[in-house]
Amino acid sequence: MNLPEISMEKPKKNINSRGRMTPSSKDKYDRAMRIYNNELSKAKEKQLIVEREATRRVIIEAIKQGDFETVGLATHKFGDLYAHTYIDEFNRRVTYTIGAGHAHTELEGHAPDYVNRRQKLFKEFTADYVATIAKAYGA
Repeated sequence: MNLPEISMEKPKKNINSRGRMTPSSKDKYDRAMRIYNNELSKAKEKQLIVEREATRRVIIEAIKQGDFETVGLATHKFGDLYAHTYIDEFNRRVTYTIGAGHAHTELEGHAPDYVNRRQKLFKEFTADYVATIAKAYGA
């Protein structure tokens, strides 16, 4: 039985015409994905900022109009824009993807709603919410 010869040499690296190593296809793909994910992270961070500002405006206008049902609904959303966030791999605060806030396995379902587990974040929300209410009343 003839078996194929097996080489024990290390595989050769990708070397260009100048004798320099070139990145492999996987390296290129990994780098491209890192750039993509970084850009996506920036966009998600900006989206969170925009959503918080829009929700602040809804709360302020609803208070001014005496529409406290809308104040309540917007306040819940405003709280979720804090509770349903995390720090991503690029050290940016972003929201979970749609539907993942309560379903995320690391967060045990409703864990984002337990403010005692994330006190610093709850303090940030509270300060922002109080400032929003104060602005509605002209302070």
